[in-house]
Amino acid sequence: RANAIKVLARFLFLENEKLNGELRLVSFNSGKMHNAIPRDGKIVFAVKNEAKEQVRADWNIFASEVEDEFHVTEQAMLFNMGSADAAPVIEKAVADKFIMALQAVRLPLVRTRRLPKWLRHQAMWLALSPMRIASTSWLRNAVM
Repeated sequence: RANAIKVLARFLFLENEKLNGELRLVSFNSGKMHNAIPRDGKIVFAVKNEAKEQVRADWNIFASEVEDEFHVTEQAMLFNMGSADAAPVIEKAVADKFIMALQAVRLPLVRTRRLPKWLRHQAMWLALSPMRIASTSWLRNAVM
């Protein structure tokens, strides 16, 4: 099954690399229950005006690839991209670490015994709780 957190994190990670680190994360929301694979999610990010059309094209290619990857288990996937009003972004270093952590983490983390116990608990919170980043204070402490 497709995990919305992992799928969205993968897009952010790949797109940030294509844009040479110029992608800025505003919010990442996915997952509503602690014991279920997240089926939907919403990310808000900012890019330079010149990059908008390329990002939209990359999104469409990415969506097609993900649909092909999960065509057996997810037969009705929906991908949407739209414009949003300007909003404050998460500090770049924090957002980059957050995206890299989500991209690198294998879900579910309950079986990842090699991580130190304190990191397993924080990582499980990241992986299994709703991803609502209104404030980055906890996140800043967790990834630094």
